[in-house]
Amino acid sequence: MYVGQDWDDLEPTEDDVFSLEFTQDLQPGQSINTPVWSCALVQTFTGFTPDPSPNSRITGAANVTTEANPATGATRSFTNQAISGAVQGNRYLLSATVQTSDGRTLTRHSFFNCR
Repeated sequence: MYVGQDWDDLEPTEDDVFSLEFTQDLQPGQSINTPVWSCALVQTFTGFTPDPSPNSRITGAANVTTEANPATGATRSFTNQAISGAVQGNRYLLSATVQTSDGRTLTRHSFFNCR
């Protein structure tokens, strides 16, 4: 499912951690685990070189974070992934797939540009 909002642009030398939230797909007491992220090239802007290995922008292991919503106290569940070395002039699609404690597989994605 597309989260409906692109992430801020990255500079070619910038490293960042991206997060996708899965809370709305979980019932009370359910959790997510086993996050797997992928990175794909979706567009190269005019005058720039395509990234030859977009999935290599993923660095380190993905993790799961849970936190209490400060307004409601309800638990929120995210998966996080570090990204580095994006190639200038490219648009990327980051996808995260997780398993839920009740056996479902969920996927979310969003986009970022390297300017």
